[in-house]
Amino acid sequence: MVALVIFLGAVACSGGHAPESPGPVPSEASVAPEALAGDAARGRELMARFECNRCHEGTGLPDEREELRCVHCHRSIRAGTFDAPAADLRRWRANLHSLNDAPSLAGLAGKLRPEWIAEFLVSPHDVRPGLPATMPRLPLSPDEARDIAVALAGSTSAEEDASVPGDPAPGLALLVEHACLSCHSFTGAEVPTVA
Repeated sequence: MVALVIFLGAVACSGGHAPESPGPVPSEASVAPEALAGDAARGRELMARFECNRCHEGTGLPDEREELRCVHCHRSIRAGTFDAPAADLRRWRANLHSLNDAPSLAGLAGKLRPEWIAEFLVSPHDVRPGLPATMPRLPLSPDEARDIAVALAGSTSAEEDASVPGDPAPGLALLVEHACLSCHSFTGAEVPTVA
């Protein structure tokens, strides 16, 4: 269902040209993947070791002091509260385009499949190709990535994910209305050219 919404959004925003197919679609007889196996407690330990809470809220870890958060300086410069001469603040603000916010990791169980999270952690890709900041490449093994994914999103299987009823039309309308593909990349869809 989610894949359909993303595909339709990509087609709608790309001027009607669908991206190349990644390959054949599995038949209905395909075996649904089992729930992702991982150790949530170890995942929380890994999130603490990699200090995920320095960039992201919603990790379940204690909040990092604001001055130690990765985006603190950029937020302070934008707000004009950073301790620097006013001329420097104006110059910096003009060049400040990234690391103003990092996505919250709260509630990922309802948004992302644990399998996707684990794959992303092992091999991050730019989901916002129009913006320069991206997820750092962490030295994680596939097992460690699975543990973090299970800690963040549980072990919901793709089969359970696919059983969620819903109408993709409102999601597609929002993708088009808000021009999501001008910043975000879904399923390899190209960023549409602005006319």
